[in-house]
Amino acid sequence: MSGEKVVEQGAQRPGVETPDLFGVEPAVHEQVLAGAERIRALGEAAEREARDPVNQPTINNWLEAMGNTDPRWRAGEAPPSMAQVWTMYGQGGKAPADDPLHGMMGVLTETGFTAVLGTNCEQEYHRTLKVGEQVRVTTALDSVVGPKRTGMGVGYFVTSRNTWYVGDEVVISWPLEKGLANAACVECFFAMTDLLASASARYERIYGETPRFRAGLHGGPVVATRVGLAKTELAFHGDALNAISRIQGLCKQHGESCIVSATL
Repeated sequence: MSGEKVVEQGAQRPGVETPDLFGVEPAVHEQVLAGAERIRALGEAAEREARDPVNQPTINNWLEAMGNTDPRWRAGEAPPSMAQVWTMYGQGGKAPADDPLHGMMGVLTETGFTAVLGTNCEQEYHRTLKVGEQVRVTTALDSVVGPKRTGMGVGYFVTSRNTWYVGDEVVISWPLEKGLANAACVECFFAMTDLLASASARYERIYGETPRFRAGLHGGPVVATRVGLAKTELAFHGDALNAISRIQGLCKQHGESCIVSATL
């Protein structure tokens, strides 16, 4: 999904307008563009998981609010246009520090563009969501264009892209020395790719498609915790995990299946 926001600048200094900048100071314009380029270069933000799985009570409430009476959505599927509902921050929620859209809004606010005058969303759906699925979302900054003169004043057009994911994520870890020995971490990626390729005919026959995956390789300290009582799992936390998520997001942005960090 992409969203476009028009942001208007506050009071400007009097003077002769530059035709291309509509009165925006060149230094301010350069500051906006530099901030946009810095944020855009970061790629997708770390994945953020929805607070709750897709569930029928929330679907029912949304259907009632929208006046949608299609019986299809009362049988275990969620309307595609509900995508944003699952990952809203909720009352009092705050965007994470690495959120690109909020970061860009901060840059514009600092330079005097303080009012969001309008938004527009375009969405592309690959399939409907099903009750019980856990949704994850990432955000990336696509572009900042301007300044432009509108009926409400001079401002910039900010386009961000949200992508929602459903599916499992595998975290494979080694002590750093073992992962680097004989490039074991890289060899693991290619071994998994070869394994999926060898079973592609079976996947196509049963499911109609072959699974694909992207991988980010990085090294750094993490905190490992065992979560759960009846059904336990090992969870990792730390900046290294956030970096891996960003690297994995860059795979999609650049059309690559695997990217290795400079640390490795």
